[in-house]
Amino acid sequence: MVISIMNKKGGVGKTTTSTTLASILASKGKKVLLIDYDGQGNATEKIGIEDKEHLKITLNDVLNKIILEEELPKKEEYIINLKDQNLDVIPANNELYALQNNLVNADYRELILKQLIDELREDYEYIIIDCLPTLGTVLKNAMVASDYIVLVTNPETMSIDALPDMIKNINSIKRKGNPTLTIAGILVTKADGRTNIEKVMMRELNDTIGKEYYIFDSVVPATVKIEEAQAMKTTINYYDNTSPATKAYIAFTDELLKIVGDIKG
Repeated sequence: MVISIMNKKGGVGKTTTSTTLASILASKGKKVLLIDYDGQGNATEKIGIEDKEHLKITLNDVLNKIILEEELPKKEEYIINLKDQNLDVIPANNELYALQNNLVNADYRELILKQLIDELREDYEYIIIDCLPTLGTVLKNAMVASDYIVLVTNPETMSIDALPDMIKNINSIKRKGNPTLTIAGILVTKADGRTNIEKVMMRELNDTIGKEYYIFDSVVPATVKIEEAQAMKTTINYYDNTSPATKAYIAFTDELLKIVGDIKG
């Protein structure tokens, strides 16, 4: 099952959600692959992989092999196993920014990532994709390759305003190239819960998009603990398992599994 974490707006907690979801699923005994699909390489770094700019093989190298119709490297050459978390990762760094240009003249350019994932599906119960914060052919690749999408937003105007455009693009891909693609729901992160403007934005979200798409009951609170975990190159659930953010992410994971179906390991 392939689940992409998306929003075209950056800074909403997308990477934190991707890495934490992957980590929690792995802690439940699931066989999980995390794909860093963002040239910033934040998921690679935040999950604990050192020196991302000097990795021998990254996601960009593998996707370029597919574009050029060359033989793929062995899986153990481009998949890093984090033994302490029982989690596999395909890392990325700033080389991935070249992917957009490389896709321009590629045959079936919106199917490149799907070709890679099709090679890996049978090895994993869950594949989590941390997507780049933009729209375009690169992101469409993730939509075509996914079964479900989780949209992440802050309770802020710019973040929520980005959702309708994202939903429009997802539904376009659903009609034209991936008829089973489903928006699993919308996760609110970095919530304070005390300001009037935040309460207004949450009402707006529920009264508009919430009428058609599921909004997760779990809301991830704003907390310095997440930044501390990132500085330590780990996920919040490993850094502080008593944190309200950890509890929120565990509750979100359980909600998500009820929606997408829990694959029994």
